[in-house]
Amino acid sequence: MYRQISGESDSVSDCDVNDWQSEVLPRLIRNYAPRDIFNADECGLFFKLMPDKSYVFKGEKCHGGKLSKERVTVLVGANSDGSEKLPLLMVGKSARPRCFKNIKRLPCQYKSQARAWMTGDLFATWLKELDQKMAKTNRKILLFVDNCPSHPKNVNLKNVELAFLPPNTTSKLQPMDQGVIKVLKHFYRKRVVLRYLQCLDNGEDNRITLLDAMTFISAAWEGSDGQTIANCFRRAGFIKVRSLMLLD
Repeated sequence: MYRQISGESDSVSDCDVNDWQSEVLPRLIRNYAPRDIFNADECGLFFKLMPDKSYVFKGEKCHGGKLSKERVTVLVGANSDGSEKLPLLMVGKSARPRCFKNIKRLPCQYKSQARAWMTGDLFATWLKELDQKMAKTNRKILLFVDNCPSHPKNVNLKNVELAFLPPNTTSKLQPMDQGVIKVLKHFYRKRVVLRYLQCLDNGEDNRITLLDAMTFISAAWEGSDGQTIANCFRRAGFIKVRSLMLLD
């Protein structure tokens, strides 16, 4: 089988991954039910980018235009049994996008940053809002995030316990990286393509605005299957550890 060489999973030590899953993870999740164990991760989204593959007739050349580099960051989070998906947070460059004019309610939460990146301040604000939400129902949750500069460790939280994944292991230990984000982007891209085709048929402007992107990604997230999310937590070792703990 001929495949493209890509990804970073092969550079991760299986020994380090197994040690963390067998020794550290059971201790962290011991006091939490599966519905209260969450993972959140950011991903970059080139929201105007069309697929780079297409069907053509044999011998026919396939040409494409200049690829769009307009990018936003999307924060994605869910719990380990797939029963609860956290509302999306999108970070874009513009503080007041023109397409938001006269819009009373956005499809998802939006924040601005000069490079459309997640920052420590933005993430801390998001954490505090999540903490307040959990406090209203007197619920305590465990949230796993990766160990990066934009995820500060000194945020004062009462109902959210923050747990950091080991450095350079997210390709194997982070549930959102086991397929959740990939599937989300797939469903988003499908909606973008359908929009382009519809506009071509109707002779309409086919430009994708930031508001369109928010609408498409929110719909894609809402339609994401909870079982797929649970399977991604299982691939990251969370469900296996829970099962062994119950047997003990």
